[in-house]
Amino acid sequence: MLKAIVATDLSEASGLAASAICEAEPGAFAQVTIVHVVDLDPYTAGGSIPGIMEFAEERLAEEARYVRDCGIATDTVVTQGDTVETLERLAAEHEADLIVATSLGKGALLGRALGSTVERLVSKGALPVLVERVCVTESGACVLAAEETTFSRVLVAAGLDGATPLLLETVAGLPGTEEVRVVHVASEDADTRRLETELKAALSDAALPEGTETTVVSGDPGDVLMGLAEEWGATLIAIASCRHGLVHRMVWGSVARKVARDAGCSVLLVPAAKAAAS
Repeated sequence: MLKAIVATDLSEASGLAASAICEAEPGAFAQVTIVHVVDLDPYTAGGSIPGIMEFAEERLAEEARYVRDCGIATDTVVTQGDTVETLERLAAEHEADLIVATSLGKGALLGRALGSTVERLVSKGALPVLVERVCVTESGACVLAAEETTFSRVLVAAGLDGATPLLLETVAGLPGTEEVRVVHVASEDADTRRLETELKAALSDAALPEGTETTVVSGDPGDVLMGLAEEWGATLIAIASCRHGLVHRMVWGSVARKVARDAGCSVLLVPAAKAAAS
C-alpha cells in the first residue's frame, strides 16, 4: 500500500485528483495527503494571500471528504513557501512513496505552474511523480475502464543505463499490476540482438509479474513509446528522467516531458538522479 502526496494548484485538472485516487486499485493507497502550496511568485499579480489560503482549505476539505468516503485515510495541508521544497519536506515527514498530480487529456501537462513544479521535482530526484491522466465529460470525470486501474498494464521505457534498475524496482513495487511490457528504444543502426540480451538480463533481478515481455525497437523514443502504449492498451507509462543540468533539460524536453504531456494514459516519472545516488 502506498503513501502519497497529492499536489494541487486548484486548477480543474488537479481538482480531479480525488477521482483518480479513488479509481486506483482497491487498497493501493494507505494514506493520502492533499497539498496546496501558496508560492508567492505565482501570486505577485495581486490578491489576498489569506483569502487564497481560506479558499484552498475549503476546496481541499471537500476533496479529502471524497477520498475518505473511498476508504482511504486522508488529510490536507495548505501552506506558504517554495512549492518544490515544501512538497519534498512533506513527503519526507509523511514517509510518502510518490507524489501525484493530475492532467487533463493529451497536450496538457497540468497547469503552467504545476507543470513546472513536476519538472523541478523530477530533476531533483526526490520521489517518483505520477501524472494521472483524467478527462472530463458532460457527466463528470472519466478515468479508466472499470476493470482496469492506473497500475494494471505498465509499459516501462528502459534506457539500459544506471537508472534502469531503480525504474524496474519502482514498477515492481506498484500495487495491482497485472501485466508489464519493458521496451528499449534504440537507434536505427544499433545491434538489436545484443540489446535484447541486455534487456532480458536487466529483468533477471527485478520482481516483475510472470510473463513480462521485452521489446527492442527503433525510432523516435517519445513517439514510439506512446504508439506502443496505445496499441498495447497500457494504463501507465513508466519512464526515468535524466539527471541535473543541460542534459536533463534536453532529455526532459525531448522524451520524458513529451510523454508526460502527450501520452493518452498516466505517466510515472522516476528520477534517475536518485538511482545515481543509491
